[in-house]
Amino acid sequence: MLLSMSRRVSPLAGFQVTIIGRFWVTTEGTWTKITTSRDTSRPKGNSCVWDSVREQVTLERGQLHRLFPVYRPLLEKCAVTPPNDIELYAFAAILHSFYNGIENIFKRVTLELGDAMPGGESWHKDLLDSMTRPPGDRNSVLSPELARRLKEYMEFRHVFRHAYTFNLRWDRLKTLVLGCEEALQLVESELDRFFEPRTGGQ
Repeated sequence: MLLSMSRRVSPLAGFQVTIIGRFWVTTEGTWTKITTSRDTSRPKGNSCVWDSVREQVTLERGQLHRLFPVYRPLLEKCAVTPPNDIELYAFAAILHSFYNGIENIFKRVTLELGDAMPGGESWHKDLLDSMTRPPGDRNSVLSPELARRLKEYMEFRHVFRHAYTFNLRWDRLKTLVLGCEEALQLVESELDRFFEPRTGGQ
């Protein structure tokens, strides 16, 4: 992570040291590049990296939880009665926001732990897939089964962004809409597992 500009730190070897970007400079004007060792192989209680990831993921989880209370009456109604066009659009917007939030978590995990973000036209899919294939000795963020389930939400978001709203159909959205909260619960359960310390001295 980049250090803040011009932040004063404790004196080093008798000189006052100022951090600028990824370098420190002493009062003598000597510049030295900062090298940091970030162990991202597993969560540790004293790891600033993992604390930062956990904090940011917690914020995203909170935003995701705000999606459902407002729309709960509509969710309950449409569990038994098909929605009209306006209600259908509202559900589509929920699904769009839902996967945006899920993907934000994946991006935060990837960037904060120093992994390379996928590029190219398929980067959304590649990012999701990468959550099941962790580098090094880390836990995976997602199980393959949950990743396949989330892929349906990702694919719907693509359709929603590029299709006319009058082409939305409840028979295609119903399973995604009614399963949205359960999918979030599964994601949170696997995130909790991801942040658990590894055992066995690994």
